[in-house]
Amino acid sequence: MRTAQFPKEDWAKVDKVLRRDIKDTLNLPTEASNEYLYGQRRLGCCGLPIAAEESDINLVDTAFKLLTSKDNICASEALSSLVSTVHRRLGRSPDDATLGAFLSGEIEGENSARPPELPRGGLVFVGPLRIHRLPSLLLT
Repeated sequence: MRTAQFPKEDWAKVDKVLRRDIKDTLNLPTEASNEYLYGQRRLGCCGLPIAAEESDINLVDTAFKLLTSKDNICASEALSSLVSTVHRRLGRSPDDATLGAFLSGEIEGENSARPPELPRGGLVFVGPLRIHRLPSLLLT
């Protein structure tokens, strides 16, 4: 979930299967409202996280942690990966302002419709593609 090895659509399928099985376990009808499952616990609901939304939050969190790591090698590798990702998406070498705009979700690039598959042993920054949706996810 933190490394985008599976697309968001796969997490949505996991949510669908879990939702059905949890409703069966709780003896709820299949047409029962999902708000009971995903609503806040302090309001008497189950408080289950939605995996598809959690994947977005985890991606952004992981990107931030890697870029701000106290381990210089880790931070350097993360920055190198970020620069190569932005270069590939925009088709030009990015400067610091461009990297900041990419991370904030202001620019996405022409190849941003769907996050790329992760190469083996590599780090690809896909978190910024979803950062613009975070405020709505965190407020629910």
